[in-house]
Amino acid sequence: HVALVREGTASGNCSLYADGAKVASFSSMSNFYTGGILGGYTLTSYKLNGFLDDIRISTVARYSGDTYTVPTSPHPVG
Repeated sequence: HVALVREGTASGNCSLYADGAKVASFSSMSNFYTGGILGGYTLTSYKLNGFLDDIRISTVARYSGDTYTVPTSPHPVG
């Protein structure tokens, strides 16, 4: 389970989580979507050779702090 969280556009504070634990944090005011595709990057050879499952893109920060409980069931619809 991997999650990238960006808390607010004004601060640009970002956290990267792996299996419920924060593994990195950084600040970025960049637009994360600049023509890329999920699992690769357009017009390059950087393509995912595998599968993505249970993808969730949100307009709010879903996780915060140093740890969180990794979901064990599908996300609710809505």
